[in-house]
Amino acid sequence: MSDKVWPFLVSRNKNLGYRTVVAPDFLVSEKMHMLLAEVAGGELTREGFAIYREVHGSPFGELTLVFRVVRADKRFLGDEEEGVLRDYHGRPIDFIEGVVLLQAPVSDLVFTDNLFLKAHTQLEKPYQEFWKDETSLFTVQPSEAISLAHEGKALALLEESPFNISPKIKVPSNWKSQKIFHGKYPVKAFGFSPSAKFFIVCYKTVENDVEIYTLGIENNYSVSRNVGLCNVNTFAFHPKKESIVFGIKKGFLKKLPYLIIRDAPQWDPPIELQENGTLEAANSIAFDSSGQSIVTVSQDAEGLSQLVVWRVESREILYKWTVDISQVQSIAFHPYENLIAIAGDTGLVKLFRLSLPEDRFVQIREESLASEYSSFQDNGTIRTLTYSPDGRMLASAGNSKVIKILNVRNKEIMASLEGHKGVINTLSFSSDSKVLASGSDDGTIKVWDLNEKKEIFDRCEHDGSVYCVAFLAHSLNLISASKDRTVRLWQVDS
Repeated sequence: MSDKVWPFLVSRNKNLGYRTVVAPDFLVSEKMHMLLAEVAGGELTREGFAIYREVHGSPFGELTLVFRVVRADKRFLGDEEEGVLRDYHGRPIDFIEGVVLLQAPVSDLVFTDNLFLKAHTQLEKPYQEFWKDETSLFTVQPSEAISLAHEGKALALLEESPFNISPKIKVPSNWKSQKIFHGKYPVKAFGFSPSAKFFIVCYKTVENDVEIYTLGIENNYSVSRNVGLCNVNTFAFHPKKESIVFGIKKGFLKKLPYLIIRDAPQWDPPIELQENGTLEAANSIAFDSSGQSIVTVSQDAEGLSQLVVWRVESREILYKWTVDISQVQSIAFHPYENLIAIAGDTGLVKLFRLSLPEDRFVQIREESLASEYSSFQDNGTIRTLTYSPDGRMLASAGNSKVIKILNVRNKEIMASLEGHKGVINTLSFSSDSKVLASGSDDGTIKVWDLNEKKEIFDRCEHDGSVYCVAFLAHSLNLISASKDRTVRLWQVDS
């Protein structure tokens, strides 16, 4: 077992966002240094602790990162004055500093505070050079190996889930489509279950009719009607089973439930969740990653948007939170963390982290976002948000006609994808998080290779706005739905 470790640093400067500043020489030579900015990060590390994370699937074999997130001090730049180092926006700058080992696991090794002090000496000069850079032309500096053996106070290790490097896949360049469904009324919204066994059609009628259909994937994609209901304003699918929650419009003649949950395949009896009448109908809705809680956003009597957390089992409201977005258009829940993204007519995306314990106490706080992310979305309403299945990315789009991909860990923009001529209504990641599909008012379906950050497919076969696109589970085949009342199947052309 080697006793060598390589120092690394991820940080930002007064102008530029978080990126790798110093990396092991072997990662720099293979242009894999950006991996560190993706793997390392998070909240400030408590004194006496360090974070430990394994990386699987690298060309160098198993890797392990041991690091700390600390607040940067002005003295790191040679200033005599003590104080927090800040960027041009006044935000405090963090150093994500640590060491890389060419082995895993390392839980039986000892990491001391003196080891981090030794590693720190290789980080000072490169960061001072990076601080001066205003052009993104800074060259990542390679670090040299140092010995793991250092006396000092042993740090307690906090283990994070392993990071898996996915092998490059061959992305197709063409899909063939066929119409598999034609609705009876103009359509205002579509949705597909995670397995794509069911889909929902929201019709543009006076009664706000909704119908649920079965999609026979194993039976040549046949379509059959299951059940219908009315007075529906919005809906969301359960992340783990065939269950749907509906946000119900207020009735004029009788009191209607605020939310209804229906389960396949019988769809009855429904679970009803009541609200005391202070909120308008939910205009956005989402299950949490476990399916045990639901988050809705709606307006109160004063026109303020209220984010509401519901517990499904007890059918009660756990928490309400006022959000400074007047018309929320989309909610997205992280696939395995209690992290919510919401967006709407302000052109901003807001992140909220919830603590959802077993008892009735709920904590909620707003996460900070890089100002660059907001400034890219300044051309109107954001209509769609979605997290990648691996949890690493958040995609958003809307009236700006540009898709933004956010790195969830360091909250920096990874890509800006341009090409649609109309408002973008819908986004969907493939199961492996390597490919993104989008649909727009321009009637087109586009597919994007996220490794290359480029468009690989563009086709217009709908006669109206595309409201929904969805990849079938564990497949690169797509389903799309449009204002033209049709649902189309897009199969990879091999």
